[in-house]
Amino acid sequence: LPPAEYHQESYGSGHAEVVQADGDIFPLETGKWINLQIRDDGDEEARTRFCRVGDWSELEVAAGRFEVVEVSCQELNRTKVWYYAPAIGTFVRYLNTHRYERSVTQDLVAIHRAGQ
Repeated sequence: LPPAEYHQESYGSGHAEVVQADGDIFPLETGKWINLQIRDDGDEEARTRFCRVGDWSELEVAAGRFEVVEVSCQELNRTKVWYYAPAIGTFVRYLNTHRYERSVTQDLVAIHRAGQ
């Protein structure tokens, strides 16, 4: 997995890279998992993120109704869940639940395809 840069209002900017990955979730199939060791800028130790592909279901958001697969990742104090819709190639819902901070939910509200 490539290094990732982030730019967030509350956390500022930074860089993280995966230093070890065990398992594989691609292609996305129920039950697949991956265990990642991720190191952020300036950190001596890597943090662990365990991700698992969940079940397929249908989900309705403002942008429509989609067949989705749940991909959830657990860290020490946080759980992130994406509901990925292969038909449009992106997630339609994202949940970020933190043990001590406020939780965030983001839903896809519209789709605009580029002209051909």
